Amino acid sequence: MIVECIGGGGGGGGSQASTAGNCSLGSGGSEGCYGKSLFENTADSYSVIVGAGGTTAVGAIGGQGGTTSFGNLLVADGGLGGGVMGSGSVVNMTGISGAVAPEVTGANITSSSYAGSFIYAVRMNSTYLAGAAAGMGGRSVFGDGGGSHTSAGAGNDAKSFGAGGSGAKSGGNNAADVAYAGGRGGDGVVMVWEYA
Repeated sequence: MIVECIGGGGGGGGSQASTAGNCSLGSGGSEGCYGKSLFENTADSYSVIVGAGGTTAVGAIGGQGGTTSFGNLLVADGGLGGGVMGSGSVVNMTGISGAVAPEVTGANITSSSYAGSFIYAVRMNSTYLAGAAAGMGGRSVFGDGGGSHTSAGAGNDAKSFGAGGSGAKSGGNNAADVAYAGGRGGDGVVMVWEYA
């Protein structure tokens, strides 16, 4: 029996309300950990938990994705949530939020622990839209995360299992703006390949 697991992707960072001439950005959430294993002499049944993608409240750091597991044989942690860059005009960049790197345990064919393929939120100029970009969500082994953007608004949801959501952006067009939420991370998944 071959089992694949990926944890839920991290939610993108939200953005905070900004005044004219300033902007706030969120970074993308990171992808969930992935593992693939071959198991022999297995039991008749196992408990399966699929980690949900991380969500983000308006103006807040992204939520971590949930852990995905196949019994206690294969466990894949979820991705970290995106950070928040406060409103301002100074050149700056912001990455993910979280002090402990996610990991995968029990993989014996291949695995991808925390790789940090998210994209930082970058502010080079706060008075025109193209001068600052919200971070892209981390790409998982199953596909893309939420896309980066320079326009003001909420982050984009992940497009694939275990991928990260993108960050949000407030302001950047010389006008005051409200706070937004980051994009949702992709849910995890468990795949079981059984051979008679």
